[in-house]
Amino acid sequence: MTTKAITALTTLALTCLLALSGCSIPGLGAGSKKPIMDVTMDRAFVTGSGAYDDSALLVINLTVKNNTDHLMSGFTVSSDAVATLGDKTLNRGYLGEDNPNSLPRDSDISAGDQGAAQLVYEIPSLDAEGIVELVITVANLNYTNTVEILREIIDLADAEREVSISEFKVEVTNTTGLEDSGKYILVIDLEFTNNSSSTTSYSRATRTKLFQNGTELQWGFVPWDSSLHDSALEANGHADIQPGTTIKIREVYTLLDNTNDVEIKITDMASYDNAVILSGTIVLTP
Repeated sequence: MTTKAITALTTLALTCLLALSGCSIPGLGAGSKKPIMDVTMDRAFVTGSGAYDDSALLVINLTVKNNTDHLMSGFTVSSDAVATLGDKTLNRGYLGEDNPNSLPRDSDISAGDQGAAQLVYEIPSLDAEGIVELVITVANLNYTNTVEILREIIDLADAEREVSISEFKVEVTNTTGLEDSGKYILVIDLEFTNNSSSTTSYSRATRTKLFQNGTELQWGFVPWDSSLHDSALEANGHADIQPGTTIKIREVYTLLDNTNDVEIKITDMASYDNAVILSGTIVLTP
């Protein structure tokens, strides 16, 4: 038997013995603990989701080192990451490509190199608070075990906010309450200014939501014989206006009662995160 053959048999025997005893040699056999990647957290921030509610996104930027001998997607790490807020596991979110903080999703990392990755999770709102725990566990190089490579604590109250600034301006110039056949009506006069570079209308550029007693208010109608009836003003909400133009608008809502205050929020539907243009309280005076 040659020296080369004896060496090979000795190595094989040693490997089998180590496997049976639960021991391992780094880089040899199924017990290798070196992970397929190493990860560090660079930044965590909160941004608007762009959804039709008040939800927001927790975004976590990572640096990923590829420990394998083959090409790896920077976003491989997303399938191995778990984020919890209190006792709730956060759902994965989506950061639109129109958000300037979005990283490319098709970035690949060569063997031995570093690259960027981004994790996105849904959270209740921009002002959400609480402690988020992020844990990332990946396979070892032999794909026989998993290795925890990152555990981070993120305080949402301290996380920076990334929000856009609307190119539109809305001002409430007057509010009037009236009663019609036992129903209470709220008439809101607005001025809408288009400071964007495109022609648009108030109804297309913004979204208005009013709440009373926690319930969203529905559209209403001013009686035709009321001094507040102005079909032209109400139609102005759908009229296109060019950049730099201001238009007067009237909106009408049906109140639940004539005593409790009304919360109003107007958001920019053209922005990547539905930027808040106006938010406040309308105090009713019976």
